[in-house]
Amino acid sequence: MKTLLSVFFLTALVSCTSPGSEPGEQPHKSSHKSGDEESQADKGNLYLWSFQFSGVRGKEYAWYYLSDDGVLVKNPKHGVDPLSIELEKEDNADNTATYKIKGDEIEVHWDNGQKTTWGLEYKGDVITGMDSGPMSQPKAFDDGFTLHAKYYAALVLQDAKAGKYLALKDDGSAVLSNEDGTDASQGKYNIKGHTLTITIDGNVQKAIIGYLAEEGKKSVIINDHFMDTVLD
Repeated sequence: MKTLLSVFFLTALVSCTSPGSEPGEQPHKSSHKSGDEESQADKGNLYLWSFQFSGVRGKEYAWYYLSDDGVLVKNPKHGVDPLSIELEKEDNADNTATYKIKGDEIEVHWDNGQKTTWGLEYKGDVITGMDSGPMSQPKAFDDGFTLHAKYYAALVLQDAKAGKYLALKDDGSAVLSNEDGTDASQGKYNIKGHTLTITIDGNVQKAIIGYLAEEGKKSVIINDHFMDTVLD
């Protein structure tokens, strides 16, 4: 099993709040397949958007899932292998929308009633930029890929308490604890494609994960945070 050897902690690097809306019909090849349920997107593409701000704000990231049938989800909370549109609409409603691509523009109609139109950039028939920021499709990890790292838990888990850290080990175990290791809860995790699933004390949570190579570093991005984790 390949492992990610590496290091530890991350104070909250970049929290992403990308633009307010997104795209439509896709002339792109689908990279994700889902189950047969109506609530799941059958086909679509997962993109990582980024934007480099000047000064201390640094770089921001956001994930966008564009289904082939015109559904858009920003920063999915329940993984994308497969994507559950039903769950996203339940507790990520401000980030779900429908979209249409018209030439070099994407028209997004958010489920909260807002509408946004962004410019698009292409290489061939693949989207490479949106709203002045590059769009990429980070490499997915093979099933069974493991990490050896320690992160500030709030960057990975939706309901993590302040001061908690999450250790992900190369044997597939997960430990949620204080920074010094006290008050520890044991669990497990697995990675499938772009979905990181963590189970601790019976509580199952999912996060988006992708391979990221920037500035000569091979690392990972989890949710909308660049993690200083060295790849073997």
